[in-house]
Amino acid sequence: MTNLEISPQQEICPPASAEGSPGPCLQLWPEREVPLGGVRAMNVQRTLPQRGLPTIGAWCFLDSFGPDRTAMSVLPHPHIGLQTVTWPLAGHIRHRDSVGSDVVVRPGELNIMTAGHGVSHSEFAVLPPAGGELPLQRGLQLWVALPDGERHRGPSFEQHRELPKASGAGFTATVMVGELAGVASPATMYSPIVGADVSCEGAAVLPLNADFEHGILVLDGGLTLDGQELRSGPLGYLARAGRNCGCRPCRAPASCSSAASRSRRNC
Repeated sequence: MTNLEISPQQEICPPASAEGSPGPCLQLWPEREVPLGGVRAMNVQRTLPQRGLPTIGAWCFLDSFGPDRTAMSVLPHPHIGLQTVTWPLAGHIRHRDSVGSDVVVRPGELNIMTAGHGVSHSEFAVLPPAGGELPLQRGLQLWVALPDGERHRGPSFEQHRELPKASGAGFTATVMVGELAGVASPATMYSPIVGADVSCEGAAVLPLNADFEHGILVLDGGLTLDGQELRSGPLGYLARAGRNCGCRPCRAPASCSSAASRSRRNC
């Protein structure tokens, strides 16, 4: 969705139910292709930041890559004032950083790097022996802006190989960060926030925090959310939940990554 008006008028979203109760208004923000690690490197689909949507709460960056048989090669580079969240879906990634970390992250595992006052790191695909087929690579990388009181803390790194699962009406979820449906991740975060990998079959009800804004990125399949269709590619944005979120797959199964935190638009 693109609005080229210089001074657009405010538009009030209609109620989501026949009963007239206010509910989520889904906005679609398009993905754009960006080379990662140089023009000859792998391409990623970036959905955050956008000119009209720089952040979703403390989340300030979202890249989705793959599935593709490409050798990820991201040379050492610096970060400051944020956390990187790496969630691989296929393939293994070797992470090294200036605080001494040297680990391989696999699907189902989570890397959290807190830059604080400054850190540098590199990421490379774990490749097979010479002559072997390149591995399938797929995953997400997100950034979280640190609040002012934590921006200048010392850098740190943590990896979580086992993460808790949440479930409810029509869905199961791996809780990467924060808390969903009463299930909390052990990952260290510095803002009220949630990030989860959610799978749905049939009609589902997601218990969203009414005080949070939410982003939904569909990875496989598609969803109908309060009567609006959301498929793989664009980022779905809910400015405020206000109540539980009802959705159903356009085709089953469906999976999505939900990134959310309190309604705070300053990065």
